[in-house]
Amino acid sequence: MTPARNRRIRELFDAAFGQPEEAQADLLWRECGDDEELVSAVWRLLGANRKTDEFMKKPAWATRRIESVETAPDSMIGHYKVIKEIGKGGMGIVYQAVRADEVFRRIVAVKVIKPEFAMDTFIAVFQQERQILADLDHPNIARIVDGGSTDSGLPFFVMDYVDGVALDKFSQAHGFSVSQRLMLFRQVCKAAEYLHRNRVVHSDFKPSNILVGTDGIVKILDFGIARVLNQSGTVRPELEKLLMGTLRYSSPEQLQGQAARFASDVYSLGVVLYELLTGVKPHSSENRSTEELRMVIISQDPPPPSASVKSLRGDLDAIIMKALKRDPAGRYATVTDFDDDIANFLTCRPVKARRGGVFYKAGKYFKRNPREVMNVTLLVVVVLLSAALFYEWRTAKRLEEHVKTAQDTAIRNVSQYLSSANPSDTRPTFDDAQMKDLRNVAGSYEVLFPEAIHVWPGSTPARRGLLNDAHSYLNAAGQLIDNEPMNDDGVTDRRELARAWYLVGNVEGSRTSPSLKNYTEAAHSYEEAEKILSQLPDQESANLLEQVRSAESSANRP
Repeated sequence: MTPARNRRIRELFDAAFGQPEEAQADLLWRECGDDEELVSAVWRLLGANRKTDEFMKKPAWATRRIESVETAPDSMIGHYKVIKEIGKGGMGIVYQAVRADEVFRRIVAVKVIKPEFAMDTFIAVFQQERQILADLDHPNIARIVDGGSTDSGLPFFVMDYVDGVALDKFSQAHGFSVSQRLMLFRQVCKAAEYLHRNRVVHSDFKPSNILVGTDGIVKILDFGIARVLNQSGTVRPELEKLLMGTLRYSSPEQLQGQAARFASDVYSLGVVLYELLTGVKPHSSENRSTEELRMVIISQDPPPPSASVKSLRGDLDAIIMKALKRDPAGRYATVTDFDDDIANFLTCRPVKARRGGVFYKAGKYFKRNPREVMNVTLLVVVVLLSAALFYEWRTAKRLEEHVKTAQDTAIRNVSQYLSSANPSDTRPTFDDAQMKDLRNVAGSYEVLFPEAIHVWPGSTPARRGLLNDAHSYLNAAGQLIDNEPMNDDGVTDRRELARAWYLVGNVEGSRTSPSLKNYTEAAHSYEEAEKILSQLPDQESANLLEQVRSAESSANRP
């Protein structure tokens, strides 16, 4: 033992000496946290220095020198032969043993109180643990099967032997996924729910008290500081201060001297789950004294689990952080609520701790019902596509009607003019309104005509009819425009007529866009456009001529 360790033992002895036993125990558990060896060492010193009158008040068995309870293999505890020591902590030592009186053979775990704790107050706590276990019957709680006292008078009790591994180590050894770890943890919750229904507060949930057997069944152990609440929700006052949990798993209210309640177990379970999923504790104890760690737990919220494991961000962050609320009123009201929220996560249902909006709930529904969502999505797509096709068809029909009306108007004007023209006129002329109609139709081809005769299944005959009308109109318009002078207006009108022929050709047989694939008719339309453009002097017409010749070459390609 180091000098610093000896100095610490002496400091604690001086602080506790002379106080009542209950006050001494309170001080030691508060100052030592979960350093059980330190508690034991100081308690032995205190026991050796008790006043004579206090010593005489002890039971007769306690006035004798009690040999170490570190029993060797093959030693007897009642009817049970010791095989080996399997655990030590708090007030007791646990041995693996076998019944040796030939009544039946069974491997069990025997828990014996340590000699240094063999006094009335601690014996009362030990006996309470024994009685709690005797009253419980749950598949996830180690069952008591016998009890008694050693030859030297030390009380003991016998439990089912659990051949298992601590919860966190079991999960690590098997490489369990997050979901598998949560399923294991839900067994712990079921046991805690049962305890709370029977008004039992465990007060010391931690991985080492939660074993998993080779069959995957969880067993809750160590009820050494458990307490049974009476109808008023309190425990025997003479025992309350002796029931101190492990520092790192104790709730803030416990560390402030308040009695553990059901909400305290929820907090401890939150710490266990945090550690189970991240591999680290919520509050680091590195470079911190026991008192510093205690103050941190009381005054600071831990970082969310996703700070260590990013994949836990979201629902699991919300679930664990709710269980770890420093204010008991902010935690899950019951372990059942805690367990239900974990079940919600595992079944892709909205987690109550998160309180997500409509999109969050919809996302959960989609994950939970992928096949139904896919079927609905396909139905919606079909409906929308059908609506889009119908809309496009109606739009195309309206455009067709618009272009055809414009053509009919222009052709009618041309026909009326030609029938009324004086044969002696050297050049037919249009009035301003007639020329406006003519130019509007030529311009509308560029905007409306491609959309109107866009190739849609089932509408080819209508498109061909519109193209035939277009040929008639363009031929008639060409006769009139040929008589216009080659001024700016005349050049513009001729170029627009050529552009119309070019657009008609694209619909008839373009190889680069949707068309009727009638390349012979397309070549004829391109030729008409080329014939007009080759006579025009401006650069815009020259650029259009290059496009026409390229399209014509493509249409003539075999």
